[in-house]
Amino acid sequence: MVKEWDEAAANKDAKTLSNLYAQNADIIHYDNIHYEGRESIKQHFEKQFIDDPNLNKDFSDHQRIVLTPEIVIESAKSHITGSKINPSPPTRGRYTATYIKKQGRWLIVYERAWWTWPFKYD
Repeated sequence: MVKEWDEAAANKDAKTLSNLYAQNADIIHYDNIHYEGRESIKQHFEKQFIDDPNLNKDFSDHQRIVLTPEIVIESAKSHITGSKINPSPPTRGRYTATYIKKQGRWLIVYERAWWTWPFKYD
């Protein structure tokens, strides 16, 4: 799942990326806007790829808690580079996501991402 997300994001493929989310997924990313449903999430990524085409996100320090064989909570650090937005966003953040397994396929149902303090550091 994480590898698929990384590849779709790197390829700026909003459709493939949004298909990794459940139909009724609920997310709030760094822009602090609430997106509900796969179509809304797809539009969010399309806008992000147009508005900031050089943006790159890398993730590290993944931690997973397996609640059941069909429910996993994941948290990781995010490293943001390449943004041309002015003023430039912070370069570090975190996210937490809840995955469910439906019909043998993992989907993101809930995701939150936020900037970490201090806002700028390398």
